[in-house]
Amino acid sequence: MKRRWLSLSGLFLAVLMMGGCSTNTSDEPRSLEEESTYRRLHILSVAEESSGISELQLTVLRQDYISFADYAEAVGRTVDCIQDAGLMAAGPTRVRRNGIDMLTYSAGITEDADHDIMDACERRYSTYINWFWQTSTVGAVALDRQFESEMFDPLRECLLDQGVHVPEGLSLNELGMMSIHHLYHTLGDPPWSEEDLAAHDCGFIVGLDGWQP
Repeated sequence: MKRRWLSLSGLFLAVLMMGGCSTNTSDEPRSLEEESTYRRLHILSVAEESSGISELQLTVLRQDYISFADYAEAVGRTVDCIQDAGLMAAGPTRVRRNGIDMLTYSAGITEDADHDIMDACERRYSTYINWFWQTSTVGAVALDRQFESEMFDPLRECLLDQGVHVPEGLSLNELGMMSIHHLYHTLGDPPWSEEDLAAHDCGFIVGLDGWQP
């Protein structure tokens, strides 16, 4: 059975990706509500340029407010689609991960064609709503800011200890990209041993993947 949810490392990468496009030219940071809206509109723009997306999913993303019920309906449609295609699917089940209520489900995947079916169902009904729910609600934005406030200094100090030149004024997103670049520059392409990560990967060293709100 293949189970789907976004892990913390996946969440961190999503935040990095979102932060890269979330430029604010104002001296004042966006409010939680403003940032959530900005992210939703960005996700909507990506979804509108994608193929295989249902109008139902786009309609939800165009709403000013996306509720847990909206998210749950999208995930439920995805599971129904997988089952209607003849695959065994279980769920969704409500869980709380990284401070966010999420829905997980699993599907019986035995061959590449099954992966294609599952991916097509997710893309049609829930991929972009799921992206919004896990990274861009007001609660998720608040979680991002807590994450940044607690992890910025440790990550910066680790990079300095590794001999990396760290300019002033960088964001956590930019520090994260510097950490990834340093890792590849130092160790080359993966796979990497846990010993190598413990010695050179600042994300690993400061516990980005193990962070809890």
